[in-house]
Amino acid sequence: MSATTTTSKPLPIAATLADLLPLLARHHPDRTALVMEDRSLTYAELDQAAGRLAGALAARGVMPGDRITLHGPNSWQWVVAYYAVLRSGAILNPLNLMLTPPEVAHAVRDCGAGIVITTAASVPGLSGLREAGVRLIAWGGEAREPGEEHEAEALEPLTAAGAMLEPHACDPGAPAMICYTSGTTGLPKGAVLTHRGILHNAAAIATMFVMDRNDVMVSAMPLPHVGGHVMMNAAFQRGMRLAQFGRFDPVRVQDAVARLGGTIFFGAPAMFLMVTAAPGFAAEAWRSLRVAAIGGAGMPPEQMRAVERALGHRLLELWGMTELSGVGAAFGPLTPNKHGSIGVAVPFVQLRIGALDDDAVTVPPDEPGELLARGPSVMQGYWNNAAATAETLTGDGWLRTGDIARMDADGCIFVVDRRKDMILSSGYNVYPAELERVLCEHPAVATAAVGRQPDPVKGEIAKAYVVLKREGEATIEELEAFCRHSLAAYKVPRAFQFVSDLPRTPSGKVLRRELCKLDGGDPARSAAP
Repeated sequence: MSATTTTSKPLPIAATLADLLPLLARHHPDRTALVMEDRSLTYAELDQAAGRLAGALAARGVMPGDRITLHGPNSWQWVVAYYAVLRSGAILNPLNLMLTPPEVAHAVRDCGAGIVITTAASVPGLSGLREAGVRLIAWGGEAREPGEEHEAEALEPLTAAGAMLEPHACDPGAPAMICYTSGTTGLPKGAVLTHRGILHNAAAIATMFVMDRNDVMVSAMPLPHVGGHVMMNAAFQRGMRLAQFGRFDPVRVQDAVARLGGTIFFGAPAMFLMVTAAPGFAAEAWRSLRVAAIGGAGMPPEQMRAVERALGHRLLELWGMTELSGVGAAFGPLTPNKHGSIGVAVPFVQLRIGALDDDAVTVPPDEPGELLARGPSVMQGYWNNAAATAETLTGDGWLRTGDIARMDADGCIFVVDRRKDMILSSGYNVYPAELERVLCEHPAVATAAVGRQPDPVKGEIAKAYVVLKREGEATIEELEAFCRHSLAAYKVPRAFQFVSDLPRTPSGKVLRRELCKLDGGDPARSAAP
């Protein structure tokens, strides 16, 4: 059946992630499922490769409920391994390639993974795990002889031959993944996500964006990130074609959108800025697009408007978190959106704003409080961490997101800041995100982050770390005056420092707790109001 053939008969619904590819392979075997830079796979080919690898895992002793770590970059091998692990009944632990070997070792030991599927280039750094009895399977390199140092079994032959394993039958409410948080507030914790939760979340975003099988999604988001693989599952649920990039390149992404007739592009704010600033950018190449979805981090409204003018499309902001199995709020293409808002609750997710002193109480519209979420996509809890689970989940199933937000009368949600990032200065609550939004509206500022510093008089003060578009384009005095024009006096940063870049997590979020490491010399301080 052609990839562009339209039929009114809806696809059956997969009950678990193990069932998803087999179901699609039966109904649309010849339809292109995945397009990577070096390879394209139909649904039948993807299912066969995953089935064979699942069979190989079972032959190596993998049992339902075992944990397997998947550590590598976007690639067809990553996608095959993702579905193979789930098909076997094992619990997947996807990790970002940017994690260091000690960070990988922490996650592997914490979840008790017995196998790590990774790249050949990563194997030497993981030799300590192999020596501890963890089996390594690697792609992208030559198979090593037995006894050779840093030995790992080659993945590609396991996907090309051997018996296919039938999907393991499990309860949709059973754990499917242990996804480690970005670690913005300390040591990463493993959020336990279920088959039902992940599939419900994928269905929610597919419904929100009105996806159908004739859509073509183009994405360069990292697949190990929950936003990356929830979009992948959403595309496959609808029988779509997914053009997934290994590494983001604005020129190649634009070419793919134009060549494949891309209708949905999902990217981080920096990706959209790079696309529209790249040499050879042409709005005409993006004419097939109908959804430009932005996630992973916030984007100042002025930057959003500039990208929209260049691209000729609205940017649809969405918000999510690991503990929610993906997306919790978004704007759709058929409804108005509000710059600065993360959207409205997606299907299957309830959102409300709880009072800061008692989150069982829902505050009135436009009053700030903590954003809480409930629904089937909420995690079961943190792996082997009952204390952290109790801090995050209420007795009646609400997830404390840690975001301070407000909800307007239309149900649109505006995130004010992270609760743990709030600065208490002379008794006033100062939210770094609000200050960052104002700073980023200055024409000379590329990006900015605000952290806290102890102060003997005020208790804490706000310090701004600013990346300029071009060195010397603005002075600290100019930025201070700019802030005073838009902010109450107690909110204006009391210290400024120009920096070349900001510390970030692998998913692109600013690590505010790491900002203090940028401190150097005697940064200029502004006078008290």
